[in-house]
Amino acid sequence: MLGLPTRPVRRSRSRPPRPAPRARLNLQRLESRDCPSTPDLRMRTPGGGLTFDYSNGPSRSVYIQGTVTDDNPGHLRVTLSGVVQGDTYTDANGNFSITLTASGLGMIYAQTIDHDGNESNADAVQLVNHAPAISLAARMGATGWYLDGSVNDEYPEGLTVTFASAIPAINGQTVTVSSGGNYGYSFNTNNLSGTVSATVTDWWGESATVFVSF
Repeated sequence: MLGLPTRPVRRSRSRPPRPAPRARLNLQRLESRDCPSTPDLRMRTPGGGLTFDYSNGPSRSVYIQGTVTDDNPGHLRVTLSGVVQGDTYTDANGNFSITLTASGLGMIYAQTIDHDGNESNADAVQLVNHAPAISLAARMGATGWYLDGSVNDEYPEGLTVTFASAIPAINGQTVTVSSGGNYGYSFNTNNLSGTVSATVTDWWGESATVFVSF
């Protein structure tokens, strides 16, 4: 008996398992969350990249002003160190100012901490002093001679100009420089000639001398 033809058996192919879906990690910048920002201390100055401003005053005093940039800049304590020592507080807009006496020439530092305890950057500037410059002229008036001139300095007001001369009416006399840097001295002596010097010394001990002959 002939056997019946058999059909080939088809083998089913098994499909590889599908990979599990990968987890996605979404990163969010910290600036977009409710995290307190670090305060940024910026002190005003005209032009340049130096973020600090000061001006010289009499008797080695230094006037400092600046601004704190922060989410809540009001009533922050600003500490100044270096050749000046002191503390001041910002107003509602983050502005602050203070006048301190410097112990010498050198670096001044300023820093603050915001209400969340974050420290600001520490800004710094170098306190410098330049020697003064002085001018002098002699003029003959109706009743005598008049000496006048000007002083160029970081803070000329209140400086003392001292005259020296072989003329007794002038030698050793002193005058005080005005707020505009000017000074003058008159003496009632006619028919006189000679040489006069005028010397000024600034608040840091730097001096300048000028001469005039008449």
